[in-house]
Amino acid sequence: MEKHVAYPTDASLLQRGRVRVTKLVKALGRLGVSLPSGVRSFVRVSQKAIVTMAKLGRGRKERIAQGTKTLLSCANRTLRRVSRTLSNARTRLVRLKKTGGHREHRTLRRLVERLREEARVLGQVVDQTRKRWKGEATPGRVYSVHEPHIACITKNKAGKKHEYGIKVSLSVDAQGFVVDHAEYADNRHDSTTLADALEGWEEATGTLPRKLTADRGYRAKQGKAPALLD
Repeated sequence: MEKHVAYPTDASLLQRGRVRVTKLVKALGRLGVSLPSGVRSFVRVSQKAIVTMAKLGRGRKERIAQGTKTLLSCANRTLRRVSRTLSNARTRLVRLKKTGGHREHRTLRRLVERLREEARVLGQVVDQTRKRWKGEATPGRVYSVHEPHIACITKNKAGKKHEYGIKVSLSVDAQGFVVDHAEYADNRHDSTTLADALEGWEEATGTLPRKLTADRGYRAKQGKAPALLD
């Protein structure tokens, strides 16, 4: 299942992740949370870096490298202030609980949870950007800040070698009804999902199917039989 995700570059992921974190920090400030000094949006700095990277011509590779470093610095400076913001938010939550501001307490708690998750994703983007520029491997790479669980799946289609999304397994009966489904946020081989499909079928119907039909993608590698139920 392909997701509506733009082609992920280091610059775009850093920019989008930082903007999302900054918006949540400002939302906490509007709810009475004391924000640490030095909180900035980096709007002009980041826009200038992105425009510079988008220019064509000689030296574009160097401009992209310099622009990415600028966005990386902005993201790091934003993340350093998130921990202090979360600490102040916890203090605000305690005060609201004592004064009886239940509605504002619920709203603030949800924003704190979202900020923790967005900061975690942005921190992962920062880490993978550093590793990529050093030539190191980046397992578990983030391809989208709003859906960090998706994977890069190679399909080798004409004009579109890679797709960004999740693998979906559907178990359909002879009448065309979907009996079971499963989702996988990685590029595992199709044959390894047959056991899960059979388990889901048995759980839904109480019995295993007498026949099983699948496409060639479910063939096991090197002539080995696919993993099934014991």
